[in-house]
Amino acid sequence: MRELAAFLRRGAAFALVVALVAGATTFLATRVQPPVYRALASLVASQPAYVGSNVVAPPPVDASVYQAALLEGSIVPNALAAVRGGAVTPAQVETFKRHLTVRVDKKDLSSVIRIEVDSVDPVFAAQAANAVAHPVAPAVPDPGAQHQAGAQRRDGEGVGVAQDGGRVD
Repeated sequence: MRELAAFLRRGAAFALVVALVAGATTFLATRVQPPVYRALASLVASQPAYVGSNVVAPPPVDASVYQAALLEGSIVPNALAAVRGGAVTPAQVETFKRHLTVRVDKKDLSSVIRIEVDSVDPVFAAQAANAVAHPVAPAVPDPGAQHQAGAQRRDGEGVGVAQDGGRVD
């Protein structure tokens, strides 16, 4: 029994040292990294309401069509060029697409299209999310739809950015 207690004491000291070194290394590594902001622009795609029993309601909107158009068409390169203020290379577009996420949350009669952009610059993230959403917004069948991106730092501090690019705290 004494041997077991001595072994546990020696092992506990070693485990404590390893845990302290790992914790300190992780803390220092995360302090060096710049914060990453995520901007989100949401669009609602829904069918207009039909009144009357004689009208056959159309099927729900397939929002995945918008998702494909955003990711595969010319919207992303044009949006990036607009935010950067000039022409962009295909390599820059591919790099930007790695920081762009387009998700569709489907419901019965409507869907939400979520456009997310991650960047170390909160203003760029919000402007890019708005620039990607803007060309699609008029095509989404919901006259009340609005899109406005605000950047959210991963530690929870929010930075809003107005449609015209001005900062709103």
